[in-house]
Amino acid sequence: MPSFTHECLVDLFRARPQLAAELLAWAGLVRLGAVQEVKMLESSLTVPTPTELRADGVLWVRGDVELSAILEVQLRPDPQKRRSWPLYIASQHARRAAPSVLLVVTLDEATAAWAAAPIHLGPGSVVTPTVFGPKQIPRLLDPALAWENPEAAVLSALAHAQDEDAAKVSLLALQAVQGNPLLTEDMTLQYTELVLSALSLSARALLEKTMFLKSFNPQTEYVKWLVREREEYLSRGIAKGVEAELPKAVAAELPKAVAAELPKAVAAELPRAVATKLAQAEHEIALHTVLDILSARFGEPSSELYAKLSGLTAAQLTALRRPLVTLPSLAELPALIRSLDSAT
Repeated sequence: MPSFTHECLVDLFRARPQLAAELLAWAGLVRLGAVQEVKMLESSLTVPTPTELRADGVLWVRGDVELSAILEVQLRPDPQKRRSWPLYIASQHARRAAPSVLLVVTLDEATAAWAAAPIHLGPGSVVTPTVFGPKQIPRLLDPALAWENPEAAVLSALAHAQDEDAAKVSLLALQAVQGNPLLTEDMTLQYTELVLSALSLSARALLEKTMFLKSFNPQTEYVKWLVREREEYLSRGIAKGVEAELPKAVAAELPKAVAAELPKAVAAELPRAVATKLAQAEHEIALHTVLDILSARFGEPSSELYAKLSGLTAAQLTALRRPLVTLPSLAELPALIRSLDSAT
């Protein structure tokens, strides 16, 4: 099943087919200024045989040259793909008497190197994919260009999300999609989530220091979770939670007397009470964070799933958050939870 990231990358090209022409121009296969039309075609490449072939997208580029670009988003090596890609080329060539190119988009160098290797079919028959990974996708750092080409800005941010300047590239992409008249509200939210979810924790922390997220008005549960993760909120929220949960009698006495004047029994129990309530507050925050991510991605969790998650420790819930962002389906959640149990 295609992942959230995979589908969002394909959506970039569905929303703006011109992005494919820009990549092909960067590869030297077309002249961007001469391109007159780029349109998305039916992605099924099935020929009259029992086997169905379906690429992530097929785009028709018309200009001083005409060619078909078969789009494949590849997030990890898959040996089966290198057997089916030549079939894609042959099938599209049979449909349209024009050159065809296999355009592979990936987000890591290892997959890019794997995909770029020529596919030898026999003597004189070679298929060479045109691959765009982090090395081939330029860093888009021009605000005006990013505003005019928001999908290109998002692709640039994703490709360089693990680089040293990830925060800078991602900030520009986030600014390019906020309030952009070229995008619908749903597209803005999808692109925002995609860019933020690709960042490492350190890059995200650096991005927060620019003050952008402090003024950003979150629209979805996932982005709200990212904002809630801020250290200032957590420290303040835990402190308030502990204060609210302390026994009312003790809470009323604290402003009036120092610890030495409290009954010895209360003074002895206070550290344990605080520690207990602190642990409960931490567990509650971690649980609701996981529930927010699940609700945003798969809908409201069932009562059985809620009970299962409630039984996890705060540390297990915290460890569960990041894998949930890219979890392909809810059916794989039990195995993920079991892996946490075995790890502890």
